[in-house]
Amino acid sequence: MNYVKFLLALAVTLTFVLTPSSTFAEDQDTDKDIVVLIDGRVVKGKVFSSTYKEVKLASQTIDAREVSHITYFDTPPDYIEALDMIERGEYENAKFKLKLALEAKNVRDWLKLYVEIQRAEIMWRQNMWTEARKKYRELNKDYPESFFLRMTSWRIPLTLMKQNNYKNAEQAFEDIVNDPRFRDEPIHWRAWFWKIFTIELRDENREAYQQYLNLGQKCKQALPLEVKQAMIKNDPISEKHKGMVKIYLEATYRGYVNMAISGKVREAYKEFDELSDKSSKMEKAIGIIGKAICDVVEIANAGEINRENLDKLDKARLELAKSNLMYASNNDRRADLFYWAGKAALLADDKEQAVSYFKMVATQYPASLISKACEKELDKLGVEPDVPEEKAPAEPE
Repeated sequence: MNYVKFLLALAVTLTFVLTPSSTFAEDQDTDKDIVVLIDGRVVKGKVFSSTYKEVKLASQTIDAREVSHITYFDTPPDYIEALDMIERGEYENAKFKLKLALEAKNVRDWLKLYVEIQRAEIMWRQNMWTEARKKYRELNKDYPESFFLRMTSWRIPLTLMKQNNYKNAEQAFEDIVNDPRFRDEPIHWRAWFWKIFTIELRDENREAYQQYLNLGQKCKQALPLEVKQAMIKNDPISEKHKGMVKIYLEATYRGYVNMAISGKVREAYKEFDELSDKSSKMEKAIGIIGKAICDVVEIANAGEINRENLDKLDKARLELAKSNLMYASNNDRRADLFYWAGKAALLADDKEQAVSYFKMVATQYPASLISKACEKELDKLGVEPDVPEEKAPAEPE
């Protein structure tokens, strides 16, 4: 669910409607709220309540996880103008318009929550991480069943990540993992992964690899049999389970990479080698990539580059380049490969190329998991990363 669009898109133009309850003439729909589902379907009717569990209308009840956003028929013009101003970066004017929206006649309760969400959004966009975090915590306390609960909960640890406060971010992610409201939901597994990632960012590689591999195993066990079979047969994965499969693969991959970094290079190489023989293309890809990374780590640990290691390094660099073309299925994997290509270039005493790889990740993939490591490498080399201003991912993908 893309919560940023969810927060900002209130005006929805429809050319057709897919539900029987929405087939009335336009003049009969003026007092109806519009519920847009993630799959594009639209339901019109009076929304009696909306929580993180469900959206209730007169005609039906919809699982909140299936809802993209809701447009209320009585949305004040000042509120809509405030959204436009937020998008343009006119934050002071937007705050004034939000205040005017609350002064409109017959304001319903939904608007009070939405205004507070937008006030938090302004803090978020202005990089006021401490203030935004306080606001999101207040929202979770005042509206414990809010339709926005997943987003407001997720942004709390992200503000800490933005401040490089990884220890407290670990606890904030763990709070989501342990929240019974999110048990067995995608956000539960995603938060578990990010909790471990904060440990990796603190260079506690041994602890990180053990926790990653445990998470990967738990994810795979939780996958239905038909999904596991689809992976083996390289059939399409259902939308419902794509997120879980991604976390399984990423946790497994990062687990063995951290194993190698922590000193167990040969053990990690063996695990990646087994993955590279899998019939599943997704597992095979991380196996091939992982072996090349293990070679780079092993050479770095050797302390000196002799002829044998130089040949091995050349082969590893070639494998990293090939993997980027053939096996990098997402931006995180591409960024990872560029990072390790940079590390290999440093071992080959090619500082100029190393800098180009690290800067590529920092500038083109600033939201990638490895971007922080690239910034550290550039800092060691005395190079400014020129990182573009960007917002941390606000949704539990």
